[in-house]
Amino acid sequence: MSETFFRIKKRVRREALYKSLALGLAVALLISSVLLLLSKRLLSLPLPLLLVPGPLLGAIALVISYLLQKKSDRRLARYLDRTYRLNEAVETMVAFRDAEGALLPLQRQQAEEALRALPPPPSPLKRFWRSAVALALSAVLMIGAVLVPVKSTEPSTGDTLFAISSFQLGALRQLIDEVKAAESTAPSARAEIVASLEALYTALQSITTEFRMKSEVIATIVSVDLIIENVNTFKLVAVALDEGQEADARSMAKSLLALNGIAFGEDLTPLREHFRGTEATASLTALAADMTASLAAAAEEHPRLAQDPLYLGFSAFAASLAAAVADGSGNENTVSALVDKAFAEARDDLGLAISTQYANKTVCLRVVTKLAEIFGIPEAEIPPLLVNTLPTLSTDGEGEGDDEDENENAGGYGEGNELFGSNDTIYHPFGEDGAAYMPYGDAYSYYHKKIEDLLASGGLDDTTKQQLIDYFARLSNGSQN
Repeated sequence: MSETFFRIKKRVRREALYKSLALGLAVALLISSVLLLLSKRLLSLPLPLLLVPGPLLGAIALVISYLLQKKSDRRLARYLDRTYRLNEAVETMVAFRDAEGALLPLQRQQAEEALRALPPPPSPLKRFWRSAVALALSAVLMIGAVLVPVKSTEPSTGDTLFAISSFQLGALRQLIDEVKAAESTAPSARAEIVASLEALYTALQSITTEFRMKSEVIATIVSVDLIIENVNTFKLVAVALDEGQEADARSMAKSLLALNGIAFGEDLTPLREHFRGTEATASLTALAADMTASLAAAAEEHPRLAQDPLYLGFSAFAASLAAAVADGSGNENTVSALVDKAFAEARDDLGLAISTQYANKTVCLRVVTKLAEIFGIPEAEIPPLLVNTLPTLSTDGEGEGDDEDENENAGGYGEGNELFGSNDTIYHPFGEDGAAYMPYGDAYSYYHKKIEDLLASGGLDDTTKQQLIDYFARLSNGSQN
């Protein structure tokens, strides 16, 4: 076999190996670059999925490329004969390399001379330029993938980044402990407020933008406000007393809205002086009957009053006044003594109940103030608080109940023949004037439109669709079940 042929064969296989290595590395870099870009810009990929596919596919490409480029002796001989027009001299030499004959040495010598006379191979730049370009492009792509920043998951609105500080965490924890220690408040309200603050404490540790932080804090403020509004009953009781016919009951209603047990007790003292003399019995009877009827009507409309200490205290006060007249049997001195006792007991019982509700409101305002202070929430961004909103009471008792146009159906919210199942106050974040508290009926059209759009989208199962349709049907026809 020709020595020159073997030298050419080694060179060809070496070049095939170099080209295969370049191709395998290019494939590995290309696949890894694509996966890295996908991970940074579209979806987060686990580390094994980033590291394994590229090298694995690159190794496969290397092996396949080398096998395809590697030439057997016969293929190489055929290639040399056709490329350099050697009249099959090299093929004949390879085919009869193991044969013996008189002419074969001469044929091998001629083939060797022909191979030695071949022009030198092209420069490496010409032989490897394709592999070099592929490798360079894949390397550039990898560098670009490394330099491309990870796509931010934060809002693209330029929202300020937020990371809760140790001071804020400590201040919030101190506020939670302060609420836990407020034993003068209603236990149920205290527990709910603590739960809301604990949830805020946990949520803020994973929040990364100021917008979301403010949203969470304001939502907690609203929650605490609603908790106290749902446990305090002095407004409901005051409105009930104010709806009666007796001026003395309306006077107690105005005093009750001050939400101060001591002041209310002081206001009862001059009221007591109204019930002395020969006309006291009739006045006491009228006041007791008026209070009893008004309070009973309020309890029927607001069932939670039935177990409320303040409501029960006023009901007991009205009952004790009626009992004083009945037990006094017309004796002015006996009636007066029993009335004195009823007023004294009312000062103690009602004062305690009012003080508890005052403590509830105080805790609420303390939480709101501290949260705004700790997290820098401007006062303008905090919705008006229900605990600071007081009902308007009558001034003279005339003209009350004359408007028959509104709430004709009774028991709901609406006008004329329209009735919504609840007139409860809710926090509506998308009102015409921005976020605010409002009766559910005022927000009804907004939520009804949202449900209509949801039903039209076709994304709900049949059971859910029917439940939503039935719900709004009951609201529109006046059913409260």
